[in-house]
Amino acid sequence: MKPERWVSPLVQEKYQEEKACDRRHTYCIIIIINKTIFFNRPDITFMNKKTKNTFLLDIAVPNTRNLAKIITDKQNNYQEMANEICAMWKQKAAQVIPIAISSTGVIPKSLSQSLTTLNLHSNTYIQLQKSVILGTCSIVRNFLNYK
Repeated sequence: MKPERWVSPLVQEKYQEEKACDRRHTYCIIIIINKTIFFNRPDITFMNKKTKNTFLLDIAVPNTRNLAKIITDKQNNYQEMANEICAMWKQKAAQVIPIAISSTGVIPKSLSQSLTTLNLHSNTYIQLQKSVILGTCSIVRNFLNYK
């Protein structure tokens, strides 16, 4: 994206920041690799260009009894893609990080490890719980008020 003459100075400043940035992130984009893989669309892809690390984040809000199964499924589904990304993009490491919280707010033990891997504050899970519970309440409220 090359800035043109007619582009505002604010956009040109943003372009300069993007050019100097050492990180890249995408949301819900199909990643094309050499192999045909069914699971090729993680929710968030985060790549640090300096350290050459890539994180594939997949977010889920299942029922409480399906929580452990969803985490292992997400991990297994995207592991082959992580290996291909290491080879194609010449990355040192590509990690699959499943982030799953049940619809009632139950947190698995692996969530704190996932948050520390992403260098997020250890209390981030409280905000995640709050948003999941509010979303569940909104769905139930809309269902009960359906006319």
